[in-house]
Amino acid sequence: MWRLAILTFLLAGCQAAEVDPRLEGDTVELSSVPFIAQDTDQCGPAALATVLSFAGASTDLAEARGAVYLPDRKGSVQPEFPAAIRRHGLIPYALAPEFGALRQELESGRPVLVFQNLGVRMLPRWHYAVVVGYSPSLDHVILRSGMHRRHIVSRRAFLASWKRGDRWAYSVLRPGEIPASATALDYLLAVAELERLGHRAPALESYRAATLRWPEVSASWLGIGNIHYHRGEIGQARLAYRRALDVDPDDSAARNNLAQTVAELGCPDRALALLEAFVETDRAAGTLLGETRAEIRAMPERVGGCEAFALN
Repeated sequence: MWRLAILTFLLAGCQAAEVDPRLEGDTVELSSVPFIAQDTDQCGPAALATVLSFAGASTDLAEARGAVYLPDRKGSVQPEFPAAIRRHGLIPYALAPEFGALRQELESGRPVLVFQNLGVRMLPRWHYAVVVGYSPSLDHVILRSGMHRRHIVSRRAFLASWKRGDRWAYSVLRPGEIPASATALDYLLAVAELERLGHRAPALESYRAATLRWPEVSASWLGIGNIHYHRGEIGQARLAYRRALDVDPDDSAARNNLAQTVAELGCPDRALALLEAFVETDRAAGTLLGETRAEIRAMPERVGGCEAFALN
């Protein structure tokens, strides 16, 4: 029974929403968000294509359908949405389950992909839509929904349907964009997943943005260093790892990687000096640091290597 309930939740068909009169008054509305009308049970692909197109991706309804829609089940699978977004070099960011987070995205100029239950728990009517506006004075929400470019619903009604959809909401970020409500951990994990899939250029831009947003977090510099290292830019990688260690002297990953790059630049003795005091005292990373130390000890000193760089 529980397994069936989970599958039912993850596989969403589409329900049409009625249209209310147009709004008047103080409204934050992203009128430039494209409208892609859905075919029968195609609200998931339509909503996905909408947010991707707005973020600058080259896509259409057919591609989005192939990414998230399961014909035999007549529904779209939630876990496939982030994967589809990453394939375009964009960052899917799961927003906090609070209306304030959605509102902040709108105020930052980004629409929000949401999942709703337009029915009730026992008789669900699953639906994907895109929030494009909010009227503070009238307390109404504006969505691209179903066959309607401008579906208007009270905030109370929207919150109820969104809650029944477990408040699932994603913002699609261009490289370097950071939601106002983002936490450093969640954002950097989202960027790291983009990097893992080989989208290093947008990941690098996003890590750099994170160093400005959270200057006290060393992991952003660690990510920058790793990208430079994989590109073969060892000198730039070393500088980034050094910045990470300056931010957090206890960052064992940054220390390990800095030592590795210093050694590869021809200074194994200096690299070992970075590790010696920490191999025995850092219980969490002692094994990793010890393995790196053993590898560096086997490396020859390169003549002129240390003099070529201002290493510290």
